[in-house]
Amino acid sequence: MSQEQVVTVVAPVPISADVHAPVINLWKPPEEEQSAPLWLITFADIMALSLTFFVMLYAMSNPKQDKFDDMSRALQTGLSEQSGQRNASGAQDAIQLMAADYGSALNLRYLMTMLEESRARDTRLASVVPRLTDQGLVLSLPLETLFASQGQEISIEGQKVLYALVEQLARVHNRVEIISTDAEREQAYKQSIELAAALSKLGYDKEPILRAIVDPEKSTLEIWIMPDDGKLRGFLRLGS
Repeated sequence: MSQEQVVTVVAPVPISADVHAPVINLWKPPEEEQSAPLWLITFADIMALSLTFFVMLYAMSNPKQDKFDDMSRALQTGLSEQSGQRNASGAQDAIQLMAADYGSALNLRYLMTMLEESRARDTRLASVVPRLTDQGLVLSLPLETLFASQGQEISIEGQKVLYALVEQLARVHNRVEIISTDAEREQAYKQSIELAAALSKLGYDKEPILRAIVDPEKSTLEIWIMPDDGKLRGFLRLGS
């Protein structure tokens, strides 16, 4: 029994003009750059504004000039020390100057000249009489101008005088004492305390020493500017 072989003939299918082959698109659009998130932009703006704010605060602030001057002098003293060679040093019993520092006190004659020039320019200081003594520079204040009456309140005219005086004392680093003289000790203390409080209220940031003297023959109120700044600066040491 023979097997029949079946042959399938596939005729080619004609391609018409309306049929097109599929087109594969290989072009890809460029990826978009990733931008910073919105919260980061806001945070950067806040940081920039905060920095500007604190810089302006620092620029408008008043630094403590006394501490800055002390730091400058300490650095200058420490960096300017000189030392010779070991074999060139003197005997051990020689006099040695240890940490000689004359402080920040100004010369009293210079202060006297400065006050005289200020009195010539400012009429508010005309009633303040300065005089130079061996102990210090004395500024005599007019009681009838400072105090309106027998009370302890500073008058308006007295405040004008003290305000002009504070402008001069703010530049001085010398030790300052307020000495009040009166027939009654309590009255003398009240006047010195009231003057110190008025100076502090008007911007004088140092603490003066208050003294009261009992004298039945006179009543005065004086500001003493001493030749030192009231600080222990150094010492002289003698070798044994």
